Amino acid sequence: MGERSHPTENHQRDHLKLNEYPRKVQGGYAIVNQDEKNRWGYQRGYVVHPGYSPVHNSTVIGSKRLLQNANWARYNLAVSKRKETEPLSNLR
Repeated sequence: MGERSHPTENHQRDHLKLNEYPRKVQGGYAIVNQDEKNRWGYQRGYVVHPGYSPVHNSTVIGSKRLLQNANWARYNLAVSKRKETEPLSNLR
């Protein structure tokens, strides 16, 4: 990626340094839409916990069967959407 500029900046910045995640799940990032609220009055948003999923390892990536059941594990970031009517993300 290298050097990139941002429209609000007057200088170049190394884009790779923008993504220095906390080590061993010691932090997360909240992405919040302050203009949208859910039916309970909370702002809509997402939380990203880098490195949180135990599935991202060589066991899953090296197993064809596991990769079929969790094909999202091959990616560095997996996103799931929970509907407001779902009490849990996994009902199994």
